[in-house]
This record gives sequence, C-alpha cells and structure tokens, in this order.
Amino acid sequence: MKIRNSMEQSVCVLLMLAMERDHRPVKSHVLSTILGVSDAYLRKVMRRLVNSGLVRSDASKDGGYTLSRPIDQISMLDVFNAVEGPQPFFELSHLARRIFVKGRMVLRSENEVLQVISRR
Repeated sequence: MKIRNSMEQSVCVLLMLAMERDHRPVKSHVLSTILGVSDAYLRKVMRRLVNSGLVRSDASKDGGYTLSRPIDQISMLDVFNAVEGPQPFFELSHLARRIFVKGRMVLRSENEVLQVISRR
C-alpha cells in the first residue's frame, strides 16, 4: 500500500505540533516551509485535520495550529480517516473462503479482524 503525500504530511505536521514548546500555535507557512511543500496545499490538508477534530485553528495574529488532544491519543487510523475520509482502511478479498469449507467460521473471523483493525 502506498501512503499518499497528504497522509505523510499530516503525520509530520502532527508530530511537529506535538513537539512545539509549550504547545504554542504554529502558522501554516512555517509548517509548509519546514516540509518544503506548497502553503496552499498544506492548508487544505490542515483543514481536514481541523474538521476531524485532531487540530485546532486560531486565525488571530498570534494564532496558528495546535493539537486538539495529546499526540498519544491520536492513532494512525484517526489520521487516515481525517485525510482519506471514513472509508474502509482495506477490503478483504475473501481468499480464505476459497480454501476453508466452513464459511460461517471464516466470515466470523474476517469480521473479528476488521473490528480489531477499526478499533480506536
């Protein structure tokens, strides 16, 4: 699976915000300069993080972006859902059903795997 640029940038931004001394707000142009990406593009990525509740935005003179909660309470699935939207992280191709005769057990096991992966 290839990770999109916006996913990688989101993870890096979240880590930079987490490391900011006294959790001070960081302007988008500072983040985009450090990452070496377009500020306009990064603001679109940041909007997704704000809309998902992972990041707060303050448009005042001294404002910028800050984390909405501690970094250890943000999962990669949270970031994925913010960037990609609430869609399945992956889809099973149901190969096990071709191998094993007891289909119900396989289906139950597949559902358990999906629940564990989707758990926060």
